Formats: sequence, structure tokens, C-alpha cells
Amino acid sequence: MNYETDIVNKATALVLAGAVKTAELNQEKIAAITGISITTVQRLFKQTTLSMKVPQFVAIAIACKRDPAELLAEVLQHAERMSQGDATVVPFPKPKTAEEIDQYQEKRAASPFNEEADASDW
Repeated sequence: MNYETDIVNKATALVLAGAVKTAELNQEKIAAITGISITTVQRLFKQTTLSMKVPQFVAIAIACKRDPAELLAEVLQHAERMSQGDATVVPFPKPKTAEEIDQYQEKRAASPFNEEADASDW
């Protein structure tokens, strides 16, 4: 995986995590609402292994009651800031379990909604 892909993967995972938190959902609820298997949902939220199809992204955005185009724009803005070395964007370590992701989401999510979030809780 190249540097640009890695940034987009991380930005996508972080923005989606923020959308899920804002919608007061978790990975299990996303799986139930979208019909995507929980294993696939867990994989999609891993920042370094993301291989999301457009229909999956759209389904998750809709489950979070978000406009998919607006959410994608947030991903691109976040990725742009990351690629420019923005100090407010913290690269997060890869969560090992769905529980770790849910625990972090309960505390705070790194997304355009919460610019002060950091990786200290991982």
C-alpha cells in the first residue's frame, strides 16, 4: 500500500468513526442496519486495511443519517490535512478489536466534529 492510499484509508476510517459516534451507533448496529456482516464492518473500520466499496460507504453514511457526498467531502478534507502534515491530525494506531473501536468511540472520535481528539486513549 502506498503513502497516499494509507492516508485515504486512515481518513476514511476516522471520519466514518466520527459519523458513527455522532449517530450514537456502534459497529454491531451498523452491521444490523446496513446488512453488511459484522466481520466486514470491523474490517472496514481498520485504518490500514480499508478496502471499502462505494455501496458500503453509502450504506454506512445513510445508516448514520448523513449525506454520502458530504461525508466523502469530509474524508477528502481530512486526507488533505493529513497529507500536508497537519499537526492537529493524529495518526491512530490500528485497533485490535471491535471493542477497542467502540470504547474509543464512546470517549471521542477523531473527525471534523472533534478536532481535539487524540490517540492517548488507545
